[in-house]
Amino acid sequence: MGSIDDAGQKLEVIRLASGDFFGELGVLTGEPLHGEATALTKAVVYEIPKDALAPLLAARHAMVRELSDSLAKRRAAGRTVLDRGLHGEEHPDRLADRLAANIRRLFALQQGTP
Repeated sequence: MGSIDDAGQKLEVIRLASGDFFGELGVLTGEPLHGEATALTKAVVYEIPKDALAPLLAARHAMVRELSDSLAKRRAAGRTVLDRGLHGEEHPDRLADRLAANIRRLFALQQGTP
């Protein structure tokens, strides 16, 4: 379950199922998580650290655009876990550009495709 604090009260904003994921925005852009993830049943959680993604993104710059487009679409549809309401109603294309710039900055990547 993903929840946020709303005036001192925990408010559930999303419930994840097997195979769902969270935290992608943080690992890809460095943006903080705005809420809490709580397992309601036994769960296996895998962490993919920034260091594991860095060589993939450096080798395949097009992946930055693919990931930023996906993040922008999820955020625009209100499906990015625990960050609902951030950045208002930003157009998905502009949001994807901003997310791609954040990914490039965080991973120290140059714009372009190898």
